[in-house]
Amino acid sequence: MRPPPADSRIALVDTIDFSRLLDKDLTERYKLLALCVKDGFFYLDLGGPRTRQILFDKADIVAIMEKYFSLPEDVKMRDNRGTHTHG
Repeated sequence: MRPPPADSRIALVDTIDFSRLLDKDLTERYKLLALCVKDGFFYLDLGGPRTRQILFDKADIVAIMEKYFSLPEDVKMRDNRGTHTHG
């Protein structure tokens, strides 16, 4: 990845290949871990032949997310794992 100019306000964000994660690719898994620890966010490439369907299911995924995040706070807190690093 080419760095932006020094005076740029553009952030560099790395990409994780979801297909490689499904294949249990060790390099991609370590890359995911490193990005979660270092930056806390990344782009997720869903363009592979096995993961492309997720893009078509986007409306369903968004509906599930909206339903979950509209729950009362006490209900969502049942999912609290008690740690900042494990969801």
